[in-house]
Amino acid sequence: MRECTSSIAPSPVNRMKSGEGMLRIRFAAFMIFVCAGISSAGDLPDNLGSVLDRLESNCSAFGKPSPKRYRAQGTLQQMNSDWKPETVTRTEKEFTFRDSTWQETLIKAVRTKRGGKEEDITREMIENDEKNRRNQKDKNRQGQSLSMDSEDLFVFAKKKRGEYDFSWLSDSLLDGRRVARLSAVPKKKEAERFCMTYAIQPDSMTVLMVEMKPSKNPKMVKQLSMTLSLSRDPDGHYFLRRFWMKLFVNLLVKKIRTEVVEEYGGLEY
Repeated sequence: MRECTSSIAPSPVNRMKSGEGMLRIRFAAFMIFVCAGISSAGDLPDNLGSVLDRLESNCSAFGKPSPKRYRAQGTLQQMNSDWKPETVTRTEKEFTFRDSTWQETLIKAVRTKRGGKEEDITREMIENDEKNRRNQKDKNRQGQSLSMDSEDLFVFAKKKRGEYDFSWLSDSLLDGRRVARLSAVPKKKEAERFCMTYAIQPDSMTVLMVEMKPSKNPKMVKQLSMTLSLSRDPDGHYFLRRFWMKLFVNLLVKKIRTEVVEEYGGLEY
């Protein structure tokens, strides 16, 4: 095993503030959101402002305290034009927060090609990650990096509300539970601003899932969808449990279609 050390938590798409370790979005997983046009999920205040106040208060606890260590199991699928897997790469990683930096240890990476042949690509992935990290730092210096923190994910704060149009959608089922759905659409369409759909547990006003799409696709990106599944552990910690992403990039030389999932566990505080 080798360690990759960075001043920020590793993240191919977004960067989160250092105090929000589990809020750092990485490529990830399979969407478990099940839509159903059913009756009301519960008694919700008619005044949307009071709903946003409660959501703001509840979400302020997300990722606090940040875990000192956690593990991630991921699956990355490179797809063909019909969105059928060409290759599947499974990874196991550990993240540790030490000396104000996140240290990522890639434990294992195995790629399976069509036909079932497996190949250990752990060393190759480490080298690629280090190269991508250097490129990302260059983009950061040039102002080309997409950055997101908790206030961008949970847009309920009073200073954010005026930038979005909020509306209730039909209720749905999530893991067998009836949930309310709240839509937040940016008034200004930009690649850095996302259209959000929140799945909310009505009795506690806890956000259980966030579905995200850019209000305007970045250059060369034809499709980008992300889903974050959130959870509370028995000690009350509110954290990212699963992340899923679907990406279609139309480059000049080739088209890239990818689905990735990462599931998090083994959190230590």
